[in-house]
Amino acid sequence: MLISLAPGAAPPYTGITLHGVPHPGRDHHQKYELLKQRFAEFGAEGVLFLDELVRTRRRGKDEAGRVLGLLATYHREDLARALQRAVRYRAFSWSAVERILAAQARPRSGWESLQAEAQDQLDEILRQSPISTRSPAEYQALLEETVTHDESDEDDDPSA
Repeated sequence: MLISLAPGAAPPYTGITLHGVPHPGRDHHQKYELLKQRFAEFGAEGVLFLDELVRTRRRGKDEAGRVLGLLATYHREDLARALQRAVRYRAFSWSAVERILAAQARPRSGWESLQAEAQDQLDEILRQSPISTRSPAEYQALLEETVTHDESDEDDDPSA
């Protein structure tokens, strides 16, 4: 599907590129489901916070991503307590959570932030499919090939 436009006209927002291929990252429902999974890690208050944030704020999904970004600076337990407090006082915004954290939590040190980032990377690597081990029989052909190759080198060497 190719859409032709008048010169200088902006394409209407349809979530589809000009060549008919869905634009990656424009699937709002998928983004919401991913955010919901992440906020569910904080319990019922996390999900309630997300739902109300998306319902009451114009760019609620973007703000929710920024709230999760606070995990780079603060501990998970501190963010969970801040979300509980935000729900209690019906303060559904990124700035409210940031203010709560600034008043009641201690930011991670640089070392702690690096350690948490490295742990996240390791967790991602370990979630990938494991590499299976080969049986020793699979190496036998390589061993025989090496032995044969070494013997032919000795036969070709005139100084031997």
